[in-house]
Amino acid sequence: MTPPQTAARPHLRAVPDEPLDLVDPAGAPVLKRVSAVLAGLLVVVLLVRGFRGRHR
Repeated sequence: MTPPQTAARPHLRAVPDEPLDLVDPAGAPVLKRVSAVLAGLLVVVLLVRGFRGRHR
């Protein structure tokens, strides 16, 4: 049995040369959604604190 020839097949790289930077293209839309959710949560917390202060 002869060993398979590796020169006949092209070498496929499993790891890319540079890591993928997904923050740059997706950063702005994600930041908009996260900031909207955080602003909503802040409003809810302030409303709950306001109602709790009036009922005590």
